[in-house]
Amino acid sequence: MTRYPSLSSRARAGIRSQTRPTTTRTRGAAALFCLIPLQACSSPEEKPEPPEFEVFRPAAFDSPRSPIGPFLMELDNSIERWQALTLGADNENDRRMKKLLEEHISYSARKRLHDLIGELQSRAPFNRMVAAAALGFTEAEAALGPLLASLDDSSPEVVANALLGLALLGNRDTPLAEITILLAEGVNETTRANAAYAVREVLEAGGSGTGVLTAARTGLRDESSLVRTHSALILAHEMDTGSLSLLEYQLEDETPLAALAAARSLAYIGQRDRHQLATVAMALAGALDTSEDVVRAGILRYLRLLSEANYGKEQEEWVEWAARLQ
Repeated sequence: MTRYPSLSSRARAGIRSQTRPTTTRTRGAAALFCLIPLQACSSPEEKPEPPEFEVFRPAAFDSPRSPIGPFLMELDNSIERWQALTLGADNENDRRMKKLLEEHISYSARKRLHDLIGELQSRAPFNRMVAAAALGFTEAEAALGPLLASLDDSSPEVVANALLGLALLGNRDTPLAEITILLAEGVNETTRANAAYAVREVLEAGGSGTGVLTAARTGLRDESSLVRTHSALILAHEMDTGSLSLLEYQLEDETPLAALAAARSLAYIGQRDRHQLATVAMALAGALDTSEDVVRAGILRYLRLLSEANYGKEQEEWVEWAARLQ
């Protein structure tokens, strides 16, 4: 039995180098999500080896007349394989395989869209779990209502997968009230991380909702680095200047992923609100000498973007530049 918590290919790339969030909806390349087996949680910094792939058998897999059980089993295996490649694709062949697998899942899920929606009312938790995640690949408006209804499911694993499905669906009309509550108060890390991911994707698709800022600020204090990462990027998207001090504190996060998200968020706000530039610049420059190598490199990149200049690699020169802005 598999549930699919949240991870990020954007994170795997060390957070995008530019400060403008992408508006292109490329699944896996533009979203923070992660999938892990129900029995074993892996660290977001661990990188699984891409599994071996068998040749697809679409004639048997995609037939709307085939039994739903084998279809769901194969769909579950395919989503897990896609997840492994999302985490571990290091070469062009792996990336090509990931794209093909994603297209295969999307095509198969769309072909049996109504069956998947029906399985959300199944008595079997496994069926509901797989259907909830798979519906996100369909990009179908008809999937939105059933996924929202599944947020009240009695199984936490189904709820987590429904949140992932909503994130992958990325529908701007998704109401965020219940999702933001799950972000702040979800019973487990997976639920909160997938809720944060869903909020991000809906906002980036043009959606909105009350309670987003409060939930994201709470998320910055979450024990999950994925929740902290998503929350920082949500606050940047919403241009929440009231969170600058919280984001500055997160620059010292023990998880590079979360620290880089804070740096990116500060730079995003500073670039778009010149009144905050001096504060942002000082926060970033001040964190240089206490940051690990990968985070330090990211901070330097954002400082160069903000200054449109290069003051080298030493903290002193950057602090002097930031001070001149005040």
